[in-house]
Amino acid sequence: MYDGYNFKIFRNDANDSTTISNDLINDIKLDVNGDIWLATYGGLNLYDREYGVFKRFLHDPANNQSLSGNVVNALLFDSKGRLWVGTSYGLNLFIKETGTFKRYVQKDGEANSLIHDNIANSAMIEDHLGNLWIGTHAGISYFNPETEKFINYKHDREDITTISCSHVTSFYEDSDKTIWVGTFCGGINRFNPSDSTFVRYPYERTDSLSLSDSYVTSINEDAEGQLLINTDNGLNVMNRKTGVFKKYFHDPENVHSLSSNITTCTFIDVNNRLWVGTRFGGINIFDKDKYSFKHIRHKGGKGLSNNNVTSFAEDQKGNYWVGTDGGGVNYFDRGKNDFTKLLMHRADKPNSIGSNKVLALEVDRSGNLWIGSWAGGVTVYNPETDEYRHYKNNPDDPNSLSGDYIFDIMEDSQGNIWIGTWNNGFSRYNKDKDNFTQYTYKNDRNDISYAIVVCMYEDHLGKIWVGTGQNGLDMFDPITEKFTHYGSSGINNGSLPVNSIYSLYEDSKNRLWIGTNGGGLCMFNRETATFEVFRKQDGLPNNVIMGILEDNNTNIWLSTNEGLSMFNPEEKTFKNYGLHDGLQSNQFNRWAYRRLSTGELLFGGINGYNMFLPENIKSNEYIPPVYITELRLFNQVIPVSKDGPLRKSLLYTSQITFNYKQNYINLDYVALNYRKSYNNQYKYILEGLQDHWIEAGPERKATYTNLDPGEYIFKVKGSNNDGVWNEDAASLKIIITPPFWDTWFFKVAVALLAVGILISVYLVRMRVVKAQKAALELQVQEKTQSLTKINRELDQFAYVVSHDLKAPLRGIASLSEWIEEDLEENTNEEVKSNFTLLKSRVSRMKDLIDGILQYSRVGRMSAEKETVSSGELINEVLSILSIPDGFNVEVTGDFPVIQTNRTWTEQVFTNLISNAIKYHNRDTGNITIAYHSDQKFHYFSVKDDGPGIAEEYHEKIFMIFQTLQPKDTTESTGIGLSIVKKIIEEQGGSIWVESDGINGSKFIFTLPK
Repeated sequence: MYDGYNFKIFRNDANDSTTISNDLINDIKLDVNGDIWLATYGGLNLYDREYGVFKRFLHDPANNQSLSGNVVNALLFDSKGRLWVGTSYGLNLFIKETGTFKRYVQKDGEANSLIHDNIANSAMIEDHLGNLWIGTHAGISYFNPETEKFINYKHDREDITTISCSHVTSFYEDSDKTIWVGTFCGGINRFNPSDSTFVRYPYERTDSLSLSDSYVTSINEDAEGQLLINTDNGLNVMNRKTGVFKKYFHDPENVHSLSSNITTCTFIDVNNRLWVGTRFGGINIFDKDKYSFKHIRHKGGKGLSNNNVTSFAEDQKGNYWVGTDGGGVNYFDRGKNDFTKLLMHRADKPNSIGSNKVLALEVDRSGNLWIGSWAGGVTVYNPETDEYRHYKNNPDDPNSLSGDYIFDIMEDSQGNIWIGTWNNGFSRYNKDKDNFTQYTYKNDRNDISYAIVVCMYEDHLGKIWVGTGQNGLDMFDPITEKFTHYGSSGINNGSLPVNSIYSLYEDSKNRLWIGTNGGGLCMFNRETATFEVFRKQDGLPNNVIMGILEDNNTNIWLSTNEGLSMFNPEEKTFKNYGLHDGLQSNQFNRWAYRRLSTGELLFGGINGYNMFLPENIKSNEYIPPVYITELRLFNQVIPVSKDGPLRKSLLYTSQITFNYKQNYINLDYVALNYRKSYNNQYKYILEGLQDHWIEAGPERKATYTNLDPGEYIFKVKGSNNDGVWNEDAASLKIIITPPFWDTWFFKVAVALLAVGILISVYLVRMRVVKAQKAALELQVQEKTQSLTKINRELDQFAYVVSHDLKAPLRGIASLSEWIEEDLEENTNEEVKSNFTLLKSRVSRMKDLIDGILQYSRVGRMSAEKETVSSGELINEVLSILSIPDGFNVEVTGDFPVIQTNRTWTEQVFTNLISNAIKYHNRDTGNITIAYHSDQKFHYFSVKDDGPGIAEEYHEKIFMIFQTLQPKDTTESTGIGLSIVKKIIEEQGGSIWVESDGINGSKFIFTLPK
């Protein structure tokens, strides 16, 4: 199963009856419900998309209503939705209501029966009359399902009007309702219904216009009504009117040819792309729109003389010249559809071009070809006389060409030839005197502003625009011979964005476009003398504009060094094309662009050139359906399971429920557009968490971590490769249930329990005080002994209270839940508030009890030391803690392996790091965990940039039940740091805090080596 990105493979598992029954697939069909039926060598299979399993239909020798055989070769759904199953043991009609089959088999000596039981692979169709054509190894059976009558057609060697071969492989009814028959050894046949005869189209070895092979595997029809015929030796496209075949074969030297000559099937998708299946060569896809960009290049001694194309010029015949960097000039004859002439520099032949490194071409109104080359000056070639004239710079002649390194040649509306050079401005050719007027750089504002002239263009007013290499744009008035300069100011104030100009063009609306080197595309506003700039962030593939042309629909085409771009000036939108669209490469060259008289555009680059008619470049208007395809928890795929959260396939699931621990969720999605699916775009939102759509680009995965309990709706939209969006979002409701302690009932119960505990503690304390008072009155002389005894009792009391009071605490929690549940419909807001307060107090009491218990255990429980990697331990603590997104934790130093109690030390780091986050005064912060040592101790520190701790509290914070905030405003028990201190001191270390009360805190503790 292919989604435009990946294949999902289904295989037989001998131990799982819900998998496909056999891995050899002969046919696949889709029913009206979208369910998939598969014909295999091991029975008929139905894929249940809802549960992701296969249901098998197999032959049972003891049941004559089962499938007639397990080798299933062909499937057909007729116009009434009935499923016909062709096997190697006859024809079967599936009875949906009972799940049984009605058999039609060959009966010896009976004419009204199947001609042969062995039905060929995929060789069944229904015609427009509702009758079935069934291909077998012995001929054709034509079956009327209503009368259950068979008419059989066999091959007769003596009768050319019979089927050309008994072994029938395929059928097709074309758009004219003509039946075509493919055979194993006789090519194809056209059925004539008027006299029930066949017209043969065989393979003939001596006829190059015939079919390419006798073995026809399948027949189809394209959008133009041509037959697509797959054979064992290539793909044939048949013109039904002429009967002529066009053949396509595998070419080892052409990566765009068929991958194998053994073609088996064809399919035309919703984007009108042709898919061709092969044996041994996989799948081939032909996208006609992709090859609207015709690619011409040098290959195998043919075609262009050199692939580095630099310039074009069209002559009066509609043929054109192609200049190359190193291969001279090529002439393409449109009538012969080939290159017929090559102009090359010959050192020993004056009658040749000045250099093979040609950068500029122009055909003047007399038909002469002007050739500008690197270091070769200008050559004027007369195609009629085959004569050459050469012009080069003479430093001693001011009327010679201004330079020999030619960048551009242009003929203006008056027939003047203008020549731009790399090193010395530009020149105008004076035809009557056969010399030049030079316009060179003199560092004078009344002259050209720079010596390097990259490009030149005449606008509709007769002004000559000159693009320079490093000093912007000059407008030259040929009448006044004055220059107006436009440069970059370096700021975005309507000036040019950069001073390096690569291309110029005036469109049909007299708008002047300027292509720059790194500054994007500019449009000149003549009224304000300012430039509107379009850059990569506006949609351009790149800010280097090599060439500019306009098509017949007033779109502006741009060549860059990252592909081609079509710009709509009215909507100010770009559509970009790259290597995958059939371009010669993504790198195009300066000067290598030309619009032909036919409206075709030429753009040249480093691998030949592209030629195309913009009207043939079609946009993909297909609106792709969007699906959520996969769901994962903690990066593990959730399978469809009766016991799991996903009970059905995601295609049939609208809601899914997780518990509060299952809060790390990944969702995959896809837009089913198969044309350049890598350009499909997506956006998604999780309603309940996000308030705006996330622009995901081509990314097909959304991830959400640490989701709080609640209800969410995930929605995703997708577009095709040309940005056509499906606004009907795929959606999935996600429910995360809270933990039991986060329910209102539990919180009320905890509040009640807390009240009970407080009362119990008070009564117990009163009894202890009375006992102490009595003991003091009776045993004053034993005061020291008595005080020691009392301290022991208090320690034991803390331990006993921590354990024994948990039972009444749970009782109060449960009682509060029952009370709140019973009063749910009769409680006002004040009562609800009291219940909330009660639950908060019970929760705090629970934390207090747990803290007391933990505190009492430290020192009384044995702490076995072990070898611990402190660095790994810190990483484990950080992975367990939920570090908020706004906090950055930095671990510095070489953390050693130490001897310590792992559990205790983990608790120390957990407490210190969580405190640094919990008591921070901002939502963002930095935490640094560091280590150093001396001869006796390991020194560990946890530093934050929070509010700090005043000096008077540096000792107090390590005392039990002490906090820096009022107890009514914090949930802290005041036990954590006292436990940390006790743990460290039990191991022979110490802990202290360093803080000025303003700039954060640094907790330092030691452990002995």
